[in-house]
Amino acid sequence: MGQLVPALSRKLHAQGSIAWDGGGEFDVMLCSSAYVPSDADTYAATPAAHELTDGSYARVATTGRSVSSAAECKADNAVFPLLGGSTAVAWAVVIKKVTNDADSPIVAVCACVGTPDGADFTVDWDGAGIVYSLDAA
Repeated sequence: MGQLVPALSRKLHAQGSIAWDGGGEFDVMLCSSAYVPSDADTYAATPAAHELTDGSYARVATTGRSVSSAAECKADNAVFPLLGGSTAVAWAVVIKKVTNDADSPIVAVCACVGTPDGADFTVDWDGAGIVYSLDAA
């Protein structure tokens, strides 16, 4: 699964403001291909303009967060229960929830392809649970 960790996210990690395996709530939102991720994207308000709109859709919280010794930020797969609609999903956007979309930073953007069909829609991070990596190599 392709990923992007925007510049603000990298900065906040370095400053200790994002503690993936610490406290706080991290949510996953699903966006259509109308969203074009950029390293300059900062807060959830940007991708939210392209978020799914079906009435069965709601963001889900991440669970099982951990950080490996290789700076891999892991989590359990994100499951969107009984997701309907016909808008194809292109991106799973992970945000650190603060107050609202205007101040909730984007943590990572992951490629995620699929079309909801009324069943559970699962974001399988990469088969190993790696949501994103901070490894510069």
